[in-house]
Amino acid sequence: MKTTAKTTEDNYKCESLELIQGGDEWSMSADPEQYSEVYRGLAELIGDTAVRKIWKNYAGMTVTFPMQLYSRDYIRRFIADKAGKIYYQCYPVLKSLLLCCAMMVD
Repeated sequence: MKTTAKTTEDNYKCESLELIQGGDEWSMSADPEQYSEVYRGLAELIGDTAVRKIWKNYAGMTVTFPMQLYSRDYIRRFIADKAGKIYYQCYPVLKSLLLCCAMMVD
């Protein structure tokens, strides 16, 4: 049985990927144009270095990205923090509108 080892440097600045198979070593191109479709698209978005990190950590896995970027907890804290500021900024306008509506009713 032949074994295959994938190696890259931890700083991901290497120019190629080494494959060691049966005692022979081959050097594969680090050119993103040679990557498979998903990795090529990612390389265009975030760069070759980041794609190599993703490949090293997640190769072979199925990853689903949620539609919601921020956590619900963060959104709650953000709204709670900003709610007071929004109220005080809008209060003069709301007060004027309420007075105007009250005059229209009278």
